[in-house]
Amino acid sequence: MPTPLVVVAALLLQAADPSPVSPRGRPELRAGLDTLYAGEFATAAAHFAALAAGDTTDPAPVIFEAGAFIWWAAAKDSDEFEAPRKKSEKNTQ
Repeated sequence: MPTPLVVVAALLLQAADPSPVSPRGRPELRAGLDTLYAGEFATAAAHFAALAAGDTTDPAPVIFEAGAFIWWAAAKDSDEFEAPRKKSEKNTQ
């Protein structure tokens, strides 16, 4: 059986505020990640670039900006992502 001190410590750790380095503790990063996950790659990349320009010592926005560009490049290879553009090109020809 766990000692009361261990139980109290576990409860305190579970109730603690999120770490300042986790996206949950950084709403500006969370907003950019939500944009990225929604498929708005250019908007997310621009958001992270602005955050990176504001604090050049923080690596998170730079890493997430690079991730946004990687996801964007991968999506451009996707038929599903390109379908609306291909459809509009077909209608203009």
